[in-house]
Amino acid sequence: MARRARPDGGGASGGGQDGARAGRAALLDLLADLFLRELDPPLARTLAADPALAEALQPPGDEEGVRALRAEYARLILLEAPPYASLFLEAPPVIGGETARHWETALAASGIPALPLERASSSDHAGLCLRALAYAERRGAPGPILAEALRWLPQYLTALERADPGGFYGRVAQLAAYALGESARQAAAPVAEPAGAEPPEIPPPEDDRLRTLARWLCAPLWSGWYLTPGALRALARSLGSAPGRTDRAALLEQVFEASGLDNRTGELLDALLATLSEWDAAAREWGDQLGAWGGALTPWRASLTQTRALLTAMRDEARAGASDSGGERER
Repeated sequence: MARRARPDGGGASGGGQDGARAGRAALLDLLADLFLRELDPPLARTLAADPALAEALQPPGDEEGVRALRAEYARLILLEAPPYASLFLEAPPVIGGETARHWETALAASGIPALPLERASSSDHAGLCLRALAYAERRGAPGPILAEALRWLPQYLTALERADPGGFYGRVAQLAAYALGESARQAAAPVAEPAGAEPPEIPPPEDDRLRTLARWLCAPLWSGWYLTPGALRALARSLGSAPGRTDRAALLEQVFEASGLDNRTGELLDALLATLSEWDAAAREWGDQLGAWGGALTPWRASLTQTRALLTAMRDEARAGASDSGGERER
């Protein structure tokens, strides 16, 4: 994961601390626009005209490229990695539910007026979170909103960057990560680590263990990562399976079932553990970037650790089973 583009222009202005705050707020507002709506030719020209932003985002230079990015926006932001806090902080998620109400309460407590939804379907949209942080930066008090943003945006931006490596929206995710890091470096350090550092326990079994496992692994609140539909389909193809287009947990359940039919469950678990290692590396990189605010990532790291223990135990069990089966065949 590349960290991090540094747009030393990008709307920054002179004037000491006030100018720096204005520059951070302008960048956050720009990022909010990019998350809330598709790129259009005027905005593409604005990005291209700023040397720092042009280098960081590499916007398309013609209308055909802009049209292609509008399709990418629909694929990535609407389908692959929807930018709602509820997907990361609730299990099962309810967009517009408890997480959105908590966010609205946090805004009110910080003295930030209710933000218009613009094109978001719920207030817990990443674009509106960045918009609120821009507002807080201009007031010189970003700490409370930053604390709320760090509960889930690092995971979301990691998921988006992984879904579009080297692409425009992958670079938008990198730039948003940079902007959060800049706010964290300038904001007063939190007085304590957030409550609830331990991840929730694995939920009780439903109809069968496999369904529970798939539900666990597809809930970032429990697992610490976000497996996009595209990543799951790629995993299925690597194992010679072609599951249908269903929700993520059902898709992962089908992948596990297919791997069992071909005695490739160990291979599947190795692939999942390799992906988890990449998420671990991203979490460590985020921690380095956030400095004193790194404690906000404690729940995320704890969830990743718990998922590693779960998958490692399953892999060891699968290997032991394969070894036993081999011995039986020899006898």
